[in-house]
Amino acid sequence: MLSSILTSGKQTKNQINDLFSKQIEIVEKQVESKSKNKVDQEEDNEQGVQQTQEDKEQMDADRIKRTLFVGNVSINAKKNDMRKLFTQYGEIEKVWFRSIPVDRKTKKENVKLPVRAAVLMGKIQEGAQSQNCYILFKDVKSAKSATQQDGQLFMNLHLRCTLEGQKKKDHIKTAFVGNLPFDIEEEEVRKAFEEAFGEINYVRVIKDPQRHVGKGFGYVCFNEFQSLKKALQAQSIEIKGREVRIKKAAETTKREAKELNNAKNAFQRIQKKQQISQKGRKPRSNTQNKEQTQNKQEKQQFRVQIHKKIKKLKKKRYNPMEIKEQISNIKTQRKTQVKDTNIFNQY
Repeated sequence: MLSSILTSGKQTKNQINDLFSKQIEIVEKQVESKSKNKVDQEEDNEQGVQQTQEDKEQMDADRIKRTLFVGNVSINAKKNDMRKLFTQYGEIEKVWFRSIPVDRKTKKENVKLPVRAAVLMGKIQEGAQSQNCYILFKDVKSAKSATQQDGQLFMNLHLRCTLEGQKKKDHIKTAFVGNLPFDIEEEEVRKAFEEAFGEINYVRVIKDPQRHVGKGFGYVCFNEFQSLKKALQAQSIEIKGREVRIKKAAETTKREAKELNNAKNAFQRIQKKQQISQKGRKPRSNTQNKEQTQNKQEKQQFRVQIHKKIKKLKKKRYNPMEIKEQISNIKTQRKTQVKDTNIFNQY
């Protein structure tokens, strides 16, 4: 009986162990399958993120190609006016204005209106004539063909039309103009130069993007090289009571090189100032350092002499008043020899 019971118990144990092992194998397989699915999902997500970023970059690049920049637009122009002018070149998706010369002042000091609020309220600076406009076309071809409006009159102003991100680069026929009045407009510069020297391709007055006021310089591109020669020979022209300087415009590469050199020099100056501020003193030359070391040695020697003299007088049992008198006499003799009197302040 006992043997049969023991054998049956062993069989049940073996059966239980087999069941547990089978269950463990099933669970392990499930875990492996889940982990594989997670890895696949993560890879798919990473690929999806990369694809979305690439799609965004492609969309931005395509948007830039389809966008037209229009400068020197009349301040009285509206979106419908711009649509009517440029719909002949293709279908337009969007029109918006930028660099609007608004007046943000309020009755309270140190309080300015937001730009959008000033635009909605129609607060524009006195004497302002122009603004910039951007037009988004549905096709790249229509945007390129719309550049034909470059130099055309619209609301008594000559338009500057280029694709966004592109600038007119014709330094051969371009003059640099300096000492311009800050409140001058492009049309005034165009009239003065056309009357004096000849026909003009375009005029660009550089303005402060925040205040929308001129910085005092600009560029004038002529249609012919001979008119540029005349302007360079004249060297100056009077506009609004100011003598405007005329020089040959430099190439963009030369200007960029100058800007880089100026930036490098400015960075070096900042580094030197930081080093000086960290040390807490100005850098000294070798001669100054030698003089300082000599002065320190002389000060130390003089102090040692005074201490020795005080010890001798104390051994001889002099009164403290007598000791002070003798030391003061020594100091007065030393002052006549040395200009720096700060070394005597400690005694």
